[in-house]
Amino acid sequence: MAGPLVPANLEVLRSLVGTPWLPDLAGTIVGLEEIGERPYRIDRALTQLITSGAFAGVRGFAIGQLYACDEPPAGNPDSPDARTVVRERLQSLGVPLVLGLPFGHLPHEHAALPCGSRVELDPAGRRCRCSSRSRCAQGEDGGDGARVDASQRSNERPSATAARQRDGRARVGKVTGRARG
Repeated sequence: MAGPLVPANLEVLRSLVGTPWLPDLAGTIVGLEEIGERPYRIDRALTQLITSGAFAGVRGFAIGQLYACDEPPAGNPDSPDARTVVRERLQSLGVPLVLGLPFGHLPHEHAALPCGSRVELDPAGRRCRCSSRSRCAQGEDGGDGARVDASQRSNERPSATAARQRDGRARVGKVTGRARG
């Protein structure tokens, strides 16, 4: 399954429902990650996005880190974990889903995702890879392990960076990665 990538933090995307700034996600691969939200809040956010029609026509989902999204010890002991909630909610849409990709908020795994770049989602191989010509960092599935992100281009003039981004030549990190367990 392939399509343009629209990466987002789940709560930020949910907050755009009902505003003119919610992107049209039809035909895209949606990349989602989250930090510090309990499973019931992730369930609520996904339910709102699904019932609002925001995910209508989505071609697939690439799920990154769900960092610190656990039920606290004093919380509901019967609560499913965040990955289970995401899997249950999104599988109901009948589109490909890959969980556990190496992007999100962890300092050592924070690939810059190329918004709008064409990506290929492979649920059987549990991978998502960039299929554009942009320079990309390698995820767990191989290569040299180098990571390239916008912060590594600090010696470049800001005006040159802005010009590249305007005309689609931005070189940011690759979305290649193999999902974990």
